[in-house]
Amino acid sequence: MKHLEACCTCATLLSAVPRLSSSEKPLPEDRRLACCGRTICSDCIQKNTRFLSYCPYCQTSGRYPLISRRRDRHRELETEKDEQSDPAAVLSPVPYSTLPTFARTNTKAPDTSPPPPYSSSPLAPPAPPISQQQQQQQQPQSPDEQSSQQKDVIIHYLRHTHPVDTLPSLSLRYGIPIPILRQHNNLPQGADHLLAARCTLRIPKAHCAHPNPASLSPLPPESPDEIARKITIRRWMVACKEADYDMALVYLNEAGYDLDEAVGRYMEDEAWEREHSLDQHKRKHGDGGRKKGPVKRGWGWGLS
Repeated sequence: MKHLEACCTCATLLSAVPRLSSSEKPLPEDRRLACCGRTICSDCIQKNTRFLSYCPYCQTSGRYPLISRRRDRHRELETEKDEQSDPAAVLSPVPYSTLPTFARTNTKAPDTSPPPPYSSSPLAPPAPPISQQQQQQQQPQSPDEQSSQQKDVIIHYLRHTHPVDTLPSLSLRYGIPIPILRQHNNLPQGADHLLAARCTLRIPKAHCAHPNPASLSPLPPESPDEIARKITIRRWMVACKEADYDMALVYLNEAGYDLDEAVGRYMEDEAWEREHSLDQHKRKHGDGGRKKGPVKRGWGWGLS
C-alpha cells in the first residue's frame, strides 16, 4: 500500500509528504527507481535534483520516468483490495521476477590450457643479438688499455673550499663542454651537487682547447699523512661508538695514533667506569653525611 511505502532517502511515508510547495513552482512527482524498485519522494528530489537521474543504493545514473499519480492510483486501489482479502500478502517479499535481469557481457569461454612449463620452451623467442660495442664494453680491459685510458685523461684534485672548483668554471678553464665532463665522470644531468662528495675529476685531453693540457690542481689539497690521520680518527670513532671528536684526539694522541691500542684503552676505561660507578658507591656507603637544609642567601635572614 502506498500509505505504508516510505521514501528510500529520508524514510518519510509517501502519504505524509506535502504535495504543495511554499513557492509558486509545483513539487516534482515521486520517482520510482527502475533498478531496485525503491521510491524517492518529491521533497528529496526538490532539495537534490541529482535524484532525478541517480540511484543512491545501486550507484547508477540514468534518466527514468517519474511516477504518474493518476496512472498509479488505479493500481493502488486494486492492490489495497487484494491485501484486504489476503493479509499475508502485506508481509510477503518482492518476487524475484519483478527485479530487473542483467545479461552477462563476457561470453568468452574460459581458458583451459595447462600453464607453461618451468623449463625454457624451445618456441620462446631468441634473445636479441648483442652489438659489437656492447661486447667490447662487457669484456674486461687489459692493463695496457687501462694505462692508455689513464694517459688520455688529466686528474684534477678538487678543492671544495675554492670557489672555482665547479663544473661551469672548470669547463671554462679547460675549454671543455659541461656535458662531456659529466659523461667522463659519470655525473647525471641535473646532479652537479654530487661533485661535493668527490675528491678528483677526470679531464679528457682530447676535448681540451689547449694542445698540451696540464692539470690545474695536480696535487691533493691534503698530504697523505693528513688523510691517513683522518681515516684513523673515523675508524676509532666507529669502533668505539663514540661521537666526541675531541675524545678521539685525546686517545689517539696518547697511543701515538695506534688504532688497536687506542681502542683498547677506551674499552678499559669504560669497563672501569661501569665497575666503579657513583650510583653503586652511594648504595653501599650512603650519602656520606646528613642532608643539609636549603642555603639562605641575601641580607636580613635571621633578624627579628
